[in-house]
Amino acid sequence: MKSKLYNLLSPNLRKILRTHFFWAQHKLHKTQYKNIAEPKDGWPIILGISIPKSGTHLLTQILTGFSKFSPFAPRIPFVFNSRDFKTGEILPVGHAVRYLSSLLPMDVSVAHLVYYPETAKLILSNNFFGYFIYRDPRDIIISYCHYFGDIDTNSYIHPYLQPLRMEDRIKATIKGFAELKYGIDIGKYISLFTGWLEHPTILAIKYEDLINHQHDTLIKIVGHFSDRITTLSLSRDERVKILQDNINPQRSPTFRSGKTGEWYEHFTEEHKKLFKDVTGDLLIRLGYEKNNNW
Repeated sequence: MKSKLYNLLSPNLRKILRTHFFWAQHKLHKTQYKNIAEPKDGWPIILGISIPKSGTHLLTQILTGFSKFSPFAPRIPFVFNSRDFKTGEILPVGHAVRYLSSLLPMDVSVAHLVYYPETAKLILSNNFFGYFIYRDPRDIIISYCHYFGDIDTNSYIHPYLQPLRMEDRIKATIKGFAELKYGIDIGKYISLFTGWLEHPTILAIKYEDLINHQHDTLIKIVGHFSDRITTLSLSRDERVKILQDNINPQRSPTFRSGKTGEWYEHFTEEHKKLFKDVTGDLLIRLGYEKNNNW
């Protein structure tokens, strides 16, 4: 899949080829587990939802780890994104509905999926279950500044971030490039995803817990899986060990440091005030602060 000819193909054609390749791989994989009884309510779709720069690849490694002891897909062909990072536009809900409707039982998928009532209803009614990973928005800002300022040259943000000093990158990211057509401040952007915190079939996970309290968090992840999939014989501890062994942040093409609390090293008093002005009580609602006196 990484031949010179493959690299000459258009991004859309590469995406189609990857999807077909992974579909064929998954079909073969399922035959290894054909003797496992189907769960009472049928085989579901596993969906991982993340805010960009919140541990997407870490979540992907965990979810594909389920394939080590069940017929769920061992690979994910692409990450669906509710935002066009070439323009900054938040895509209409129809894009997400078509994406979700294309998934099949035993698929595993990961998406930067903003919360819409239509998508929430579809996930509730179409045999999905899954996970939502989120992160301290202040650390998301630092990750954005590094990634879109220095690495992803195709993003609409890159030309604006790249020339700036770090302190100015932070200010611009908090404000969300309001001067652009699709600019949106960090508070409004994160709030597009927070509806998943209350969805009954989605388990919410803090990125920080996966880094600092990994074993306990994997127990919760396995518990959520086991509540839905009741026909496997492996013990909880065996499942946790398999998922833990499947985690390798260095395999992520966007991995930089994996730190938590990095914002402490970069935020000035001006940044703190600006952040509080545009986010209100967001940190309190997400459980990162008890009040705004930080």
